[in-house]
Amino acid sequence: MADAFGESAAGSLPRCRGRHPHLKSFDHECKQTTRTILLGASNAWFPATVSVLSIPASKEPLAQKVAELWRFLKGVTSH
Repeated sequence: MADAFGESAAGSLPRCRGRHPHLKSFDHECKQTTRTILLGASNAWFPATVSVLSIPASKEPLAQKVAELWRFLKGVTSH
């Protein structure tokens, strides 16, 4: 794909064939030069940045699990 963009793209791209699949049409004589465009990448239009930071509440594995699940465990009255 790197060859399809930039100054050297003209030597890498095919000639215009007159196809317009998005319009469902075909021109038999196309004199236009081809150029690269980016279509269909939703991340180009709607970028999403996700960050995650997890800091353990305890050095002890059991205490860490209890801390993670405390919202479920706090109502337990017996074992």
